[in-house]
Amino acid sequence: MSSLNPKPEKTRINGVEYGIYFPLRAVDTIQDKYDITINAMQTYFNDQRKCNKFLAFVLETLIAEANDLIKEQTGAEPAGVTAEYIYKRILPLERVKAIDDVYKAFASGAPELDGDAGPNAEGV
Repeated sequence: MSSLNPKPEKTRINGVEYGIYFPLRAVDTIQDKYDITINAMQTYFNDQRKCNKFLAFVLETLIAEANDLIKEQTGAEPAGVTAEYIYKRILPLERVKAIDDVYKAFASGAPELDGDAGPNAEGV
C-alpha cells in the first residue's frame, strides 16, 4: 500500500460494510486503553472472555481512523459506530472474519519492498 494515498480495508458488522484503517495512532490508542503492546493483540483475540469487547473497541478505533482518512481524502463524512453498537450487533460468524480483517488492516500498513530491496540469494 502506498503511504501517500492509503486506502482503508473493509469489514462487516451486522451485514453493513465499514472501512478500517490501522495507523500508528490506532496502535497507541489500543496499547494505552489495554496497557499492552500491540503484539499482545492476539492474546486478547484468543481469550474467549476478553475477545468480544476487545474486538469491539479495536473495530471502533479502526473505523474512526478510516472515517478520518476518508474525510481527509474526499471530504465525505461516513457514519461512525461505537464499541457498544459493535458489541451488540456483530454476528458470531462475522467475529472470526472481523478479526482476520483487523490483521489484514494491520499488515496493509507495512511498507512494500521492491524485488531488489531485500537480501539477495546469499542473504546479503
